[in-house]
Amino acid sequence: MYIFQSEHYTVRPLFASDIEIYTAIHGSAQVMQFIRPAKSREACIQLIQEHIELNKDLAPFGRWVIEEKSTGWAIGTYVIVPTYSAGKWQLGYALIPEYWGKGISTEITQACIQWLKTLSIVNTIYAITEKEHLASQKVLEKNGFRWYDQKAEAGKLLIWWECAL
Repeated sequence: MYIFQSEHYTVRPLFASDIEIYTAIHGSAQVMQFIRPAKSREACIQLIQEHIELNKDLAPFGRWVIEEKSTGWAIGTYVIVPTYSAGKWQLGYALIPEYWGKGISTEITQACIQWLKTLSIVNTIYAITEKEHLASQKVLEKNGFRWYDQKAEAGKLLIWWECAL
């Protein structure tokens, strides 16, 4: 079962058995550098349980796992969750470092946008990046996102992006 897929990757539901990829993502200071502070394994175990519960309320959106089709390996996470602003939804992604720079986030985000268009639930999807996170900004630009706003939060400048569906 999957949420959506691209040519090379599948985005599927999150399960408690995904603790290894969740720890590799949420427990890594390198991966989390532009997202939030890294968490301990124990905190990741709690986080995955919370996210599985939250997914029930967020359906058809939520927090998911990215798998490589050719190997079945979990290589990252993908989310569509509410933004800080009521009625808006944002997408996000994180990959383990050995998969960075290979076009995976671009491919998956393109597939996500196509999937969102078939749902006809939202007209616009948002994304948030730190000003310094140029790689993620390139992914968004390649997928039709445009600069929407910027806000300072916790001493960081956040860039808000939007994509009309």
